This record gives sequence, C-alpha cells and structure tokens, in this order.
Amino acid sequence: MNDSTPETISAWIGIDWADEIHEAVLQLPNDETERFSLENKPKSLHDWLDSLNRRFGEQTVIIAVEKARNQLVDILVQYSFVRLYLLNPGSVAKYRQAFAPSGAKDDIRDSDVILDMIRRHADKFMPWQPDDEQTRLIRGLCEERRHAVDQRTKLVEELATKLKRYYPQAIDLAGGDLTTTMAADFLCKYPELDDVKKARDATLKAFYFTHNSRSPKLISNRLMIREEATSVTNDRAVIEPLKMAVLRIAKLIRVLNASIAMFDKQLAAVFPKHPDAEIFASFPGAGSVMAPRLLSEFGSDRQRYLSAIELQCRAGIAPVTEESGNSKWVHRRWRCPKFSLQTFHEHAACSLRYSTWAKAYYKYRKDKDRNAKHHTIVRSLAYKWIRIMYAAWKEGRTYDEDAYIDILKKRNSPICAYLA
Repeated sequence: MNDSTPETISAWIGIDWADEIHEAVLQLPNDETERFSLENKPKSLHDWLDSLNRRFGEQTVIIAVEKARNQLVDILVQYSFVRLYLLNPGSVAKYRQAFAPSGAKDDIRDSDVILDMIRRHADKFMPWQPDDEQTRLIRGLCEERRHAVDQRTKLVEELATKLKRYYPQAIDLAGGDLTTTMAADFLCKYPELDDVKKARDATLKAFYFTHNSRSPKLISNRLMIREEATSVTNDRAVIEPLKMAVLRIAKLIRVLNASIAMFDKQLAAVFPKHPDAEIFASFPGAGSVMAPRLLSEFGSDRQRYLSAIELQCRAGIAPVTEESGNSKWVHRRWRCPKFSLQTFHEHAACSLRYSTWAKAYYKYRKDKDRNAKHHTIVRSLAYKWIRIMYAAWKEGRTYDEDAYIDILKKRNSPICAYLA
C-alpha cells in the first residue's frame, strides 16, 4: 500500500476492562453494532484477537480501552493489525457525565462511552506506540525499584515510631539511618536495650567493623550512648509486642535492601547497552539511579513528543494557569503520572550538587522571591532541565555544561550574575 492509499478501518471497538470479564462493543463502518463479553484469560483473549484478524483480513481495527496496566493491554500491543488507544480514565468519566449527569454508571455502559469517544474524536488522541523492549525493560526495572524503595520508606517510618516508644537509643546505635542493612542487622541482634547493655565492647566494635563502620570516633560515641542509656520502661507488656514488631520490620528491610541491590545490579548490566545511555548519563546529578529513569521517561520513540512542553505537561512539571473573571491562579498540575513527576523533580534536586548553572538558578530564584518554597524552585528548575534534555534527546547528543553556560552568557541571562 502506498502513502496515497487511504487506510481502511474495518471496525472500532470499545472495551470496559475488568478483573474477570471485559465488556466490549464493536461497531462496523456501516454503524452495525455488536456487543460481547471477553473472559480475562490469556488464551481467551488471544483466540478472540486471532478470530478478529481472520474476520477482517488483517485490516486495521481500532481498539480503545481505559489506560491501565493489565494483561489486556500487554496482549493487545502484540497484534500489528490493532491500533490501540489508551484513554485517560478521568476523561472517560467526564465524557460519560455529559450523557449521565446523575453520575450513575448504569445509565450508560462504559464500553459505549469509550467507543463513542474514539469513533467521534480519534483525531484528538494519539495511538499507543510502546517503546522498544530494551527501553521498556529499563522502565520496568526503575519502577519496581522505586516501589521497593517506597515500601522501605514506609517501614522505616513505622520502625522509628516503635523504637521511640521503648528503645530510642537504638536509632543512634544502629548508625542513625534505619534504611541500611547495618541498622536492620543491629536491631535483629539487639532488639532491646538490655541486649545491647549485656554485649561486650569488643563484640560491638566487631559488629561495626563487619558492617564497614570503622570510625573510632563514631564507635566511641556509640559505646558512650550505650553506657549512659536509660530504659524508657521496664513494663514487659509494652516492650515485648514492640520488640516483636521491630524484629519483623527489620527483617523486611533486610529483604527489601537485597531486592533493591538486585535491581541496581540488573540496571547496571542493561542500561549501558541502550543506544541513548550516554546521553542521559551525561546530565549532572543523573548517576546510576536517575539516568535510567530519565531515559525511560523520554522513551525510544522520538516522534512521541513534538515539543518539550508536551513532556513537561505530561510529567506534571509545567504549571497550570486558571482564569475566572479578574482573577488568575497559577498552580502545579495535580493529575499526572506520579513516577514521572518524581523522576524529573528528584533529578533537578540532585543536579543542585553537580551543576554550576543549576545552583546559580536556585540562588537567583531565591533572591528574586524570598518566600519561594524549595520545591517550587526545584520544580521550576526541572522545567528547564526537560527543555535541555529534550533538545539533546532529539539531536542524539550528550550534554555539555560549559556549552550551556556559554549560551546563558550570550543571552545575558540574569542567572549569569550568580555563576561565580
């Protein structure tokens, strides 16, 4: 088929996915409609798609579903005759509300709403084009690593709360950072104050040395804390349940630390082999954790974003301006992929330690508005970083800090006054 031949759309399908049974509606070009249900099992879905392909002779079938991560989407993207659209659940809900103001979902089927949206407004949506396998692997590893870190963070908060009730000295004795394996091992070995009080100095020193904490001053301070420590309570009704909870949490943290290390090892093996690895590794503050995350946010399809602002909006970094009458309100985007927002925000914060112009920009914004909050400035910095990254990604070149500072000087940017 040459470029001038119009594409034949053989059918439009809207699917309302569910855990067990998907409700679907199919519409032909002559507006004839068919309703059916699909069992949410791999064999059933593959069989249905194969029959669909045979029925329409491998001609394009448009399928639209609400955006989600489930096996239905993973299966649909494998079929070349399917043009897949992933619709925002919020957009579907608002579109439904136009026909059912009461908000009752029973008034109109979601599959009908989805079909109507894509049949009438396909030009307003972009068909879903998954990244190549290598990029998707990196993104999956980054996301799962982040989930493990988030789980550990919640556990550490719970752990600190319980320790402060009966054994607050443990926080300093374990090294101050409860996310570490040393802290988890310490609490497993000395889950209450009496345990550490009974330990010999040589035993404690050996423990710290084994965990690569070998500063004589630090060890001396910890031994002094142990000697001067006084129990919060001797009530075993308080101590025993908390002690068991601390042991449980400490063991879970050890497992999560091992899991995070496993993700880091896999990313270290996969990321350098990606064609764009050098580009994202060149940004100040990217490092071994942030560089793969940044790469996964841009993806492998360089036609996905026609401008930097598209990515800035999708990631929730670009602000929103609302106007009503004479009032005007600028605020951050509330609806956006959390992982994307975190990635760009956290990288911008990291860049303050390694980028000369980023530090200068932070000082400039702080002088310009003394009331500006840290996160507001960092988000504004992330907005600028995305523009820089977008240009490097589009052109396939690495980042050069000196070259960018030269550009700022040529433009007489007010940031230049803070570069020194």
